[in-house]
Amino acid sequence: MDESRGNENALTPIYFRRGVLSKYFAEPERYEVGDGDLRCSGFWSLRMDNDHPQHVMAWLKDLAQSLPAAEREHWRSYNIAPDGVPSRTFYTRNIRAWFADPTMPDLRLKMLYERTNDEWSKRFSWTLWQSPEPADEYVMRQLHVCLDENQSEFDQQNGSLAKMMVDFLNLTEITNALKTSDPPEGEDLSRRGRLHRMDAERGAANPGRRRIAARILNAPDPSVGGDIPSEVFV
Repeated sequence: MDESRGNENALTPIYFRRGVLSKYFAEPERYEVGDGDLRCSGFWSLRMDNDHPQHVMAWLKDLAQSLPAAEREHWRSYNIAPDGVPSRTFYTRNIRAWFADPTMPDLRLKMLYERTNDEWSKRFSWTLWQSPEPADEYVMRQLHVCLDENQSEFDQQNGSLAKMMVDFLNLTEITNALKTSDPPEGEDLSRRGRLHRMDAERGAANPGRRRIAARILNAPDPSVGGDIPSEVFV
């Protein structure tokens, strides 16, 4: 990789198995895998294409100039033969210089999660999801599409998704927004239950409108064995 400095082949795309990112998801306190980049606590960052379901891609020049030697060896161990083409998102952003949203479910969910919170805050003056406690700050960083067909990884990601969508719901503000302070006997007092009542009380001015609250409520709850699909936010 070092030979790429000043080499006319510096912008050669290099492909890797998606498992190359496992190391970084496993240490969220040190690394952050973002939409199109990888960062190490202010020490280095790498531009990459992680919006493809089959592989991760980076320019040869970026691999040589951005990664420390030890990290280059790690990436080298996951190197594969050229496999197709970069993602449409990477091509649109880096070749055509146009704006593009990610399409991978995990990247798209994180983007829409933040957008939804911003829009909710503008409308209600409080966020639908509260900021996580320090002990839970790793949840968002660790959430990702499974890199291997591994039941343990799937269960871990499902648990993280439950925390993000259900446990982080802003229970205090949702409760304050309810029109009746005394719930009917037997009513579900969980976060989802209170959000359901708030949603029912407020109704919808347009019955055809796809309300974010309803979409969360209609998704199965991982805490009782169901899976929450990323399509809830799409």
